[in-house]
Amino acid sequence: MKKVKLSLATILLVGSCSAVNADSLIEAFKNGTTSGDISLAYEVRNQDKETSTYYADTEYAVSSIGLYYKTASYKNFSLNIGMRAFTSIFEDDKNFDTGHGKGDSTERFYDYDGHSLLTDTYLAYDIDKVSVKIGRQKLYEMGLTHLFDGITVRTTPLENMNFDLIYVEGRGRADIKNIRPVEDINENKGLYKVALAYKFNENFKAKAYYFDAPDAYDMTGGKINFDTKIGEVKTGLQVQYIEASKDDLPNEDEELSEIKAYATYEGYTTTLGYYETGKDSDLYGAIAKTGETIVPFEEGDPSYDADAKTTYLQVSKSFGKTNITALYGLMEHGKYDSDELDIWLGYNFNENIAFTLGYTRMNMDEDSSYTDLDQLNATISYKF
Repeated sequence: MKKVKLSLATILLVGSCSAVNADSLIEAFKNGTTSGDISLAYEVRNQDKETSTYYADTEYAVSSIGLYYKTASYKNFSLNIGMRAFTSIFEDDKNFDTGHGKGDSTERFYDYDGHSLLTDTYLAYDIDKVSVKIGRQKLYEMGLTHLFDGITVRTTPLENMNFDLIYVEGRGRADIKNIRPVEDINENKGLYKVALAYKFNENFKAKAYYFDAPDAYDMTGGKINFDTKIGEVKTGLQVQYIEASKDDLPNEDEELSEIKAYATYEGYTTTLGYYETGKDSDLYGAIAKTGETIVPFEEGDPSYDADAKTTYLQVSKSFGKTNITALYGLMEHGKYDSDELDIWLGYNFNENIAFTLGYTRMNMDEDSSYTDLDQLNATISYKF
């Protein structure tokens, strides 16, 4: 298959030349909207043993600013341009070498070309039941999370049916807590995804998906959801399975299966979940390579191992301007047992200013390659 090489400069040029009537195009730019945020992120991590640059004792604060512009629609086209710039304002160890730079913050905040990154920069086309985006865009779905250079085509060919075609060739990250450059996927050969979803009725829906990373791996999976209401309680069940075959390692297929039940009553949402991996391989070669949406933890690394079985309980509650989530999970990985506790708190001072606080405690089997960890992070953001 001939490789499609995306260029942000080309996208901007296409967006600038996509109209015949110059006056109409000017109006589209004049009527565009701008938004952004000014944010501060703080994190401190302590572990029993420092096993890598990621699992190291670090403390830092990083400020960042995000700016976004979207034109008005012209003949169903619109142009989006986004960027995020960042700078470290405090580091406990400014000389800590993470391989991405020096300083405690450079494990999570780095860009090899400076201190800013293009985000959400794409040409969009929307008409009736078809939506197309070409360029750098954020995705959050099975197999694809965070920031990608790519093409997404989302359609509704039939009532209650959604059909997606996606091609991505670079992945990075750009948010308040992490900034990482967009880097090539699969040695410049990219990754393709096809997904089909159907809603059978108000209670039952299903989705199937297929991925192909040329000359590397392919993945097939699907999920079903059943949702209903019993009195005042909204409840549901989700079952999901995905498997990957690696071209160069035919005996190390990856597998990930999940079942979870959830219920909401008087503002409380409780989820009881279980997922497990296959016995042949961990998930880093394919399933988790460009992101997955099953593992709910802040860290959760042992649950990606081969032959790992994880059970968790999560409770969330929103009241007024505050929301809080507590998550606890038990992980059996190989001959080891570990657990993780996560607590997330959010508070909205008003429609513009938001604060978050997160705490993670990892209690790892002392004989495993993992380490006990305590992590505290906080963010505050002003949106305009």
